Amino acid sequence: LYANTDANGQLKQRLDEHLLGVEAHASRLLWQLPRLNRQVSRIARHKGFTRRTLIHRFTWQNKAYDLAASIRQRAREYGFFGINMASTGMGKTFANGRILYALAEPKQGARFNIALGLRTLTLQTGDAYRDHLGLGPEDMAVLVGGRAIRELHAQQRQPDKVPQTADRGSESLENLLDDNSFVHYEGSLEDGPLAQWLKKSPDAQKLLAAPILISTIDHLMPATESTRGGHQIAPMLRLLTSDLVLDEADDFDLNDLPALTRLVHWVGMLGSNVLLSSATLPPALVQGLYDAWRAGRSVFQQNRGEPGRTVNPVCAWFDEFGCTAEDCPDTETFSAHHHSFVEKRLHKLAGEQEKRRAWIQPVAIPAPSPREEIYPTWAGILRDTAAKLHKNHHVSDPTTRKRLSCGLIRMAHIRDIIATARELLRLGACTNQRIHLCVYHSRHPLLMRAAIEERLDRLLKREEGDARLFQQPEIRAMLDRHDEPDQLFITLASPVAEVGRDHDYDWAIVEPSSIRSLIQLAGRVRRHRDPPASGEPNIALMQTNIAHLRKGMSQPAFCRPGFETGLSGSDAALLNSHDLNDLITDEQLARIDASPRILERASLQPRDNLADLEHAQLRVLMGIEKIDDLTNKTQVTRWYRTRAHLSGELQRMAPFRDDQLKHTRYYLGVNDDHELTLMRFEKYGPATDHSGRLLLEAADTDPGPAIELFGQTDYQAALEGLADRMDMDSAECARKFGVIELRESRDQEIQWRYHPALGFHEEH
Repeated sequence: LYANTDANGQLKQRLDEHLLGVEAHASRLLWQLPRLNRQVSRIARHKGFTRRTLIHRFTWQNKAYDLAASIRQRAREYGFFGINMASTGMGKTFANGRILYALAEPKQGARFNIALGLRTLTLQTGDAYRDHLGLGPEDMAVLVGGRAIRELHAQQRQPDKVPQTADRGSESLENLLDDNSFVHYEGSLEDGPLAQWLKKSPDAQKLLAAPILISTIDHLMPATESTRGGHQIAPMLRLLTSDLVLDEADDFDLNDLPALTRLVHWVGMLGSNVLLSSATLPPALVQGLYDAWRAGRSVFQQNRGEPGRTVNPVCAWFDEFGCTAEDCPDTETFSAHHHSFVEKRLHKLAGEQEKRRAWIQPVAIPAPSPREEIYPTWAGILRDTAAKLHKNHHVSDPTTRKRLSCGLIRMAHIRDIIATARELLRLGACTNQRIHLCVYHSRHPLLMRAAIEERLDRLLKREEGDARLFQQPEIRAMLDRHDEPDQLFITLASPVAEVGRDHDYDWAIVEPSSIRSLIQLAGRVRRHRDPPASGEPNIALMQTNIAHLRKGMSQPAFCRPGFETGLSGSDAALLNSHDLNDLITDEQLARIDASPRILERASLQPRDNLADLEHAQLRVLMGIEKIDDLTNKTQVTRWYRTRAHLSGELQRMAPFRDDQLKHTRYYLGVNDDHELTLMRFEKYGPATDHSGRLLLEAADTDPGPAIELFGQTDYQAALEGLADRMDMDSAECARKFGVIELRESRDQEIQWRYHPALGFHEEH
């Protein structure tokens, strides 16, 4: 029997020889694993983490650091599970690093991962740590999905600097990191058997070597998700040697929570600490993740600790009002302490000034109705509601005295967004007003979406008030060029605007999906500024959503996104009404904040209240209890309470970020005749031309009165400009930065329309 062949296909190595060699190599590496913590680099004696902040808004971080330092020894012996629920804008990102730094032995130093859900937020967090904490290239690695994302980000930060775009050559990374991964780090792993073994995978070495790793969570997920190949090895070793911050852990889809729980269980089993960070953590999710981590910690203690000792981890809670730590040997103790902390937090929040108030905007459209009958009326309601909000929540330009407001209209689905944008363009603005419309969603080519995000990030950064807004070239131009006394800058966006964007709007209109989306969206209104002087509501909640207007009550409407259904292996959780007047209590409407998300009502009514539905679904999924007739075949407890983890069945049933719509990567190219082409990336061989499925629309469509599209409306001009700045060939630039993911259909080829300012949408 032979194990393999040589390059010519000839038998090369006997099977027994091969297996003995594998055993010898595996044995050498195995004995290194318990000592790996002493081989990897850490960050110690760093003033950025220990420096006491004097800014009043952030002084709570000093108390958090002190508390973490005081429980250091107990955390080392029993493990640490933490929850940071500080409000948006209070500096959770830096506080998380300071907490884990304080938990580490001062002489040995800290080593941790910050795992995020979005690539752009990952890069922003890396920039923040680099700029504000003074971390050097040997201290921190930033891991993002794709070199193009990082290069665009770097180019926007330093437009005059030409980035290095050299290829990685023939480095063999396939078995350890995803092909699209890119690690930015300039340190190295100490010499030893592990370094020798990883010498053909320099990016994997960087992943392990960096004291601080900031990455999308996708790069750590293979630790428990891989069922073949070697993709699990690098993230496993990373988690074995470093603690974990899960940023916005509640932002993941219900179907992703089984995979998230598997990861947290594995972190506990490897002996590492976990810190959850979000202002909107629901109690069922927190308890479920604690149970998983504690179960993993129990395995760790049996194998690498003291087998007879009680599993009694130290748990800590942090927010801007204070912090506390308690020993939590069981779920009941943990849940009681968490409930007490949340109640105190809500009491403090209730005493703060109210930044956001909402009303429910009536939608007089019969359900069900055809799409073509819905959009004109829907767009008219949005326009009139925006005019009302602008009247009550605008700022005045000190130069022209014109009134300006920045508003966000959040809708659930891209198809509806583009159809609504067309109707708004046809309608035009109200009398004496001008609308500047920006359409923002994920179905723009990469370079166009990056340009939109760069503008929004710059225009809507308002920590210092409104003076900076009026200094921005785009705002200055629109105010000086148009005579209307009222100027509305409106972002019409999908849920990508909810999380990860540090934007500050004057008002918002929301198509409802879930309580969580309402809370997250509300966090973009007056995000950096004091409460509005007018006292009038600044958020309009549409009475229902387009899905209900199309389907009526016969099918779920608050889903994809939403919690009404869509949970793998569960029965539908159909609400008794899709009218927001019936689904939100007066108390929940009076103050749009995290309260209904972080504290359950005494008696849940999941068929009659949006917040209760979310809590009920999470309780079922996390294995806490069965409610009503909600069932779930993929309860996360199966992973750590049975021996299911010995197979790959649960990963198959509930994979992380399961692409049920089967998206495929394309890029928007330009041929020799200067015509746009739609090119599909193939697994093997060059990209293939699918331009026959592409219908192009002119950017200068005839709009109604006093309305215009905002931003770049010429893809070819944007592409050529980027190619010049990056010193690239236009064709190569398109292949790298014109990437777009489009869904495929098993039944027929989908025709796609493309408008430079509106993006891609299906032709129907």
